[in-house]
Amino acid sequence: MRTTAAILSIILATALGGCHETQIMCPAIFILQNGVSVHVKDSVTGAFAASGAKIVARSSTYGDSSALEAGHPESDSQTLGAAHRPEIYTVTVSKAGYQDWVRANVSVTAADKCELRNTELTALLQP
Repeated sequence: MRTTAAILSIILATALGGCHETQIMCPAIFILQNGVSVHVKDSVTGAFAASGAKIVARSSTYGDSSALEAGHPESDSQTLGAAHRPEIYTVTVSKAGYQDWVRANVSVTAADKCELRNTELTALLQP
Protein backbone atom coordinates (compact mmCIF):
# COMPACT_ATOMS: atom_id res chain seq x y z
CA MET A 1 0.00 0.00 0.00
CA ARG A 2 1.38 3.43 -0.92
CA THR A 3 1.70 6.16 1.65
CA THR A 4 -0.04 9.50 1.29
CA ALA A 5 3.34 11.20 0.73
CA ALA A 6 4.20 8.81 -2.11
CA ILE A 7 0.82 9.35 -3.76
CA LEU A 8 1.18 13.16 -3.48
CA SER A 9 4.64 12.94 -5.01
CA ILE A 10 3.33 11.00 -8.00
CA ILE A 11 0.44 13.42 -8.49
CA LEU A 12 2.75 16.43 -8.30
CA ALA A 13 5.32 14.95 -10.68
CA THR A 14 2.57 14.15 -13.18
CA ALA A 15 0.96 17.58 -12.84
CA LEU A 16 4.27 19.29 -13.57
CA GLY A 17 4.80 17.42 -16.80
CA GLY A 18 6.55 14.28 -15.62
CA CYS A 19 3.95 11.99 -17.21
CA HIS A 20 5.71 11.76 -20.58
CA GLU A 21 9.25 11.82 -19.23
CA THR A 22 11.06 9.79 -16.63
CA GLN A 23 9.03 10.50 -13.53
CA ILE A 24 10.75 12.46 -10.82
CA MET A 25 9.63 11.73 -7.30
CA CYS A 26 9.19 15.05 -5.51
CA PRO A 27 8.83 15.32 -1.76
CA ALA A 28 5.30 15.97 -0.54
CA ILE A 29 6.53 19.22 1.04
CA PHE A 30 6.25 20.83 -2.44
CA ILE A 31 2.58 21.44 -1.80
CA LEU A 32 3.50 23.56 1.25
CA GLN A 33 5.99 25.85 -0.51
CA ASN A 34 4.89 29.44 -0.88
CA GLY A 35 5.06 30.84 -4.37
CA VAL A 36 4.42 34.32 -2.96
CA SER A 37 5.73 35.74 0.32
CA VAL A 38 4.61 39.20 1.40
CA HIS A 39 6.23 41.47 4.00
CA VAL A 40 3.49 43.68 5.46
CA LYS A 41 4.36 47.24 6.51
CA ASP A 42 2.51 50.34 7.62
CA SER A 43 3.04 52.90 4.83
CA VAL A 44 3.12 55.84 7.27
CA THR A 45 5.55 54.53 9.90
CA GLY A 46 7.41 51.92 7.86
CA ALA A 47 6.95 49.46 10.74
CA PHE A 48 6.22 45.81 10.08
CA ALA A 49 2.49 45.14 10.54
CA ALA A 50 1.67 41.51 9.69
CA SER A 51 -0.26 40.71 12.87
CA GLY A 52 -3.95 40.52 11.90
CA ALA A 53 -3.24 40.64 8.16
CA LYS A 54 -4.59 38.21 5.56
CA ILE A 55 -3.27 37.33 2.10
CA VAL A 56 -5.42 36.02 -0.73
CA ALA A 57 -3.80 34.86 -3.98
CA ARG A 58 -6.16 34.11 -6.89
CA SER A 59 -5.45 32.87 -10.39
CA SER A 60 -7.93 31.93 -13.07
CA THR A 61 -8.00 28.34 -11.79
CA TYR A 62 -6.79 28.41 -8.18
CA GLY A 63 -7.13 30.38 -4.95
CA ASP A 64 -5.14 30.29 -1.74
CA SER A 65 -5.00 32.32 1.46
CA SER A 66 -3.38 32.57 4.85
CA ALA A 67 -3.55 34.93 7.82
CA LEU A 68 -1.84 35.82 11.05
CA GLU A 69 -3.86 36.20 14.22
CA ALA A 70 -4.49 39.79 15.33
CA GLY A 71 -3.12 41.20 18.56
CA HIS A 72 0.30 39.54 18.37
CA PRO A 73 2.88 42.25 17.67
CA GLU A 74 5.64 39.65 17.94
CA SER A 75 4.42 38.28 14.58
CA ASP A 76 4.46 41.67 12.80
CA SER A 77 7.75 40.90 11.03
CA GLN A 78 6.61 37.50 9.75
CA THR A 79 5.73 37.10 6.09
CA LEU A 80 2.36 36.04 4.76
CA GLY A 81 2.59 33.22 2.25
CA ALA A 82 0.32 31.72 -0.38
CA ALA A 83 0.15 30.53 -4.01
CA HIS A 84 1.32 26.92 -3.99
CA ARG A 85 1.15 26.39 -7.77
CA PRO A 86 2.94 27.90 -10.75
CA GLU A 87 0.36 30.42 -12.08
CA ILE A 88 -0.26 34.15 -12.54
CA TYR A 89 -1.99 35.60 -9.46
CA THR A 90 -3.74 38.67 -8.17
CA VAL A 91 -2.52 39.08 -4.60
CA THR A 92 -4.57 40.98 -2.02
CA VAL A 93 -3.44 41.80 1.51
CA SER A 94 -6.07 43.05 3.94
CA LYS A 95 -5.97 44.17 7.54
CA ALA A 96 -8.50 45.94 9.76
CA GLY A 97 -7.90 49.69 9.79
CA TYR A 98 -6.13 49.68 6.40
CA GLN A 99 -7.08 49.83 2.75
CA ASP A 100 -6.64 46.58 0.83
CA TRP A 101 -3.30 46.30 -0.97
CA VAL A 102 -3.62 44.63 -4.38
CA ARG A 103 -0.95 43.52 -6.85
CA ALA A 104 -2.05 41.96 -10.18
CA ASN A 105 -0.04 39.73 -12.54
CA VAL A 106 2.21 38.21 -9.89
CA SER A 107 4.01 35.35 -11.56
CA VAL A 108 4.87 32.17 -9.67
CA THR A 109 7.09 29.81 -11.62
CA ALA A 110 8.63 26.43 -11.00
CA ALA A 111 12.34 26.48 -10.26
CA ASP A 112 12.41 22.85 -11.42
CA LYS A 113 9.95 19.97 -11.43
CA CYS A 114 9.82 19.86 -7.61
CA GLU A 115 10.30 23.40 -6.34
CA LEU A 116 8.64 26.77 -6.74
CA ARG A 117 10.56 29.97 -7.29
CA ASN A 118 9.39 32.26 -4.47
CA THR A 119 8.25 35.77 -5.38
CA GLU A 120 8.80 38.21 -2.51
CA LEU A 121 6.70 41.35 -2.24
CA THR A 122 6.27 44.17 0.26
CA ALA A 123 2.76 45.43 0.92
CA LEU A 124 2.75 49.02 2.15
CA LEU A 125 -0.65 49.28 3.81
CA GLN A 126 -2.34 52.68 3.91
CA PRO A 127 -4.58 53.55 6.87
